[in-house]
Amino acid sequence: MFKNIDLGGILVFCVDRRRKTNQFRLFDINDFRLLMEVEVYVDMHLYYRALRPNFYCFPLPNMVLGIEFSAEEDAKFFRLLVFKYCPKFLGEEQISDTQMEHNFENFKKDL
Repeated sequence: MFKNIDLGGILVFCVDRRRKTNQFRLFDINDFRLLMEVEVYVDMHLYYRALRPNFYCFPLPNMVLGIEFSAEEDAKFFRLLVFKYCPKFLGEEQISDTQMEHNFENFKKDL
């Protein structure tokens, strides 16, 4: 069961190549204050799940965060971003950029 914390605004998926980190950032739509920031963790794409076509969730250390999108197309696009930019881990080595692009293309075909 989810508890509504009544946060709404503009959700941004930030790719920071300089710091080699990615985050979800939620900004207030009226004054652009940062309301929430969550770092994308290794293999998050394995846990980022749709409960409804416009509602996705994923686990964090002490909770499960749910995101409701206003449009199903936005939810699907955000899912693609999570899959493409989420750090992947395979045993002792990270997936190469070429492998990631190949996986991303195959993932898009499955939508």
